[in-house]
Amino acid sequence: MTPEQKRILELETEVAYLKSIIVQLLEKIDNLTHPKNSRNSSVPPSQDQNRGFKNKSLRTSKGRKIGGQTGHEGNTLKMVEHPDEVVEHKPDFCCECGKDLSNIPSELLGRRQVVDIPPIHPIYTEHRVYKKTCSCGHCTTSDFPLGVNTSISYGANIEATIAYLHTRQYLPYERMSEFFKDFCNVPISQGSISNLLERFAQKSQASYDLIAKVVENSVVVGTDETGVKVNGKKGWFWTWQSKDATYISYSPSRGTVTINNNFANGFPKSVLVHDCWASHFQTNCQTHQICTAHLLRELNFFEERYKSKWAENFKSILLNALELQKNTTTIQEFENRRA
Repeated sequence: MTPEQKRILELETEVAYLKSIIVQLLEKIDNLTHPKNSRNSSVPPSQDQNRGFKNKSLRTSKGRKIGGQTGHEGNTLKMVEHPDEVVEHKPDFCCECGKDLSNIPSELLGRRQVVDIPPIHPIYTEHRVYKKTCSCGHCTTSDFPLGVNTSISYGANIEATIAYLHTRQYLPYERMSEFFKDFCNVPISQGSISNLLERFAQKSQASYDLIAKVVENSVVVGTDETGVKVNGKKGWFWTWQSKDATYISYSPSRGTVTINNNFANGFPKSVLVHDCWASHFQTNCQTHQICTAHLLRELNFFEERYKSKWAENFKSILLNALELQKNTTTIQEFENRRA
């Protein structure tokens, strides 16, 4: 190879390298100029490098006034016809001359009610068992009621409240313990709360399995996962939801191992609706569908980045379909109205 040919080869190699650098820089400039975020793509909020504008919400104006709409059922506080307690306020003397009015008939002018809850005081119920000796000489003893297994235990109402505060209100053990001590005057340790919840979990396992079966056999199933910290460690709450049931499971993994552990067969009869997370695409199902919210975000990006008329039209179709579905009366609703 001549020196000239060698030099040409070196220059060609350098040009190819510089071209690759230029492509990478152009892509980086494009990403910085038109960043993807949680409002215009499937990027989760935790990975937003540049937050989208606050006014880039997927919601659009419907031309309605702010506040409750016509026909909306409110929750206005209403008076009851038969109050639990009545406090009468009658004048005892004339505020003009001071004359005694206690024996003069009064006329009701109006009434107002205050709704409140009574102070909470624990009720201790003692169960006693006895024995009796028959004339035949046999000794018969009574038994403690079912569930009264120790010398002192928490009652069904306390157990149910703990389950409610934990499962529905998501209160941590420390705050539940504080609530019972300060509000209910019942000291209960975090360890006792944990034990009670463990017993509830064992009792509800059959119902939990039934919920999973209902979801698995549904025609349409929506799924998602969200990050959560348990004992200071990052984990994930997974959700699978059908029209009739919702199944929730905690897992330290965001991968397919969680899906397989909860639904080994997948959803062979279902349309699985989800975001663009790769694990969902690996789930066995009849077919996959990207959720409408994520589709709208992706279309927002195409509109912002490429001024795409197709994306604008497609988004309009989706929004019109959602509005049509909202205002459409189902056959069941129609039959119920006729009845």
